[in-house]
Amino acid sequence: MTSLPLRPEFGLPRTACACDVCRAACRVLPGHLTPPDLERLAPPNGTRRLLWAVQHLRASPGAIVQDHETRERYRVPTLVPRRGEDRACHWLDAVDETCAVWEHAPAGCAMFSACGDRPETPDLRRRGLSLVLADWADGGPYCRLWQHLWAAGLRAEPPEFARAIYRDLRRLPPFDTAGPDRLMTPAERRAKREKGRRVVAAVRAAQVHDPEL
Repeated sequence: MTSLPLRPEFGLPRTACACDVCRAACRVLPGHLTPPDLERLAPPNGTRRLLWAVQHLRASPGAIVQDHETRERYRVPTLVPRRGEDRACHWLDAVDETCAVWEHAPAGCAMFSACGDRPETPDLRRRGLSLVLADWADGGPYCRLWQHLWAAGLRAEPPEFARAIYRDLRRLPPFDTAGPDRLMTPAERRAKREKGRRVVAAVRAAQVHDPEL
C-alpha cells in the first residue's frame, strides 16, 4: 500500500478519507492554507506567485478564535481556495469529485476529517492556525499575499457562513438515510446538488453578514 504524503509541520500524514461527509466539505467549505502549503502549491515568491494566487486563492476573514488568557475573541485571516459559482472548491473535479491537488492539498482539507476519522483534528486545527499567526506576526509571504488579495477585492465570505450551509447539506440525503461511506449515483449527486442550491438560496436570504474584518 502506498504511504500517504507526510506533512512535516504536523508530524502526521494527510488523511485518506473520501466518504460523503468529508467530500461534502469540498463542495461548500474548502479548507484554508497554511504558510507551508504555499511552498508546496505555489510558484516561488514574486510576480508568478501573485498571478497564481489571483487565479487560485481568495482572502478569507478567517476563523474566530479566543485567547485563553484574556478571553478576547478575534479572527485569524486565512487564504482559502477559490470557489466556483456552485460554491465548490475550484480544484474539485465536477464529474468524478477528485481533487486536482490532492497530494499537496491545503492543510484545512488534507489534515482534517469531517466524519470523525481523525480524533486529533482539534489539535491539528490549532497547530495550523498558529502557523498562520506566526507568519502574520513576521509580515511573511502568506500575510502579504492575503493583504494583496483583500485589497483587490478577491475575498471569501466568513467561514461561519459556509459552515451553516455545510450543516444544512449534511441534513440532506444520503446523510440522514445511510452511513457516511455510502456512494451516490450520478443521478443522486445531481439531485443533491440541486437541493444544496436551494439551501444556499435560503441561507443567503436569511443571513446578513459583514464581509469586512
